[in-house]
Amino acid sequence: MYLIRKTVEAEGVNPIFLAPGFVAQGGKIEETTKVAGDRWHAIIGRGIYEAEDFEKAAREFTSQL
Repeated sequence: MYLIRKTVEAEGVNPIFLAPGFVAQGGKIEETTKVAGDRWHAIIGRGIYEAEDFEKAAREFTSQL
């Protein structure tokens, strides 16, 4: 993602990335932020709705932003 971001930014575009499914596939929010920069949105579905405690899961993921 870093190379994609840098390539697009070199063309004068400030991209916004949407990242669906990466948590379910083992991705880490903190690591993605380092690569994608400030303009990205983690789409976290299964990480919350498959958790036993929705609120706890949501708080855990948002604390990683």
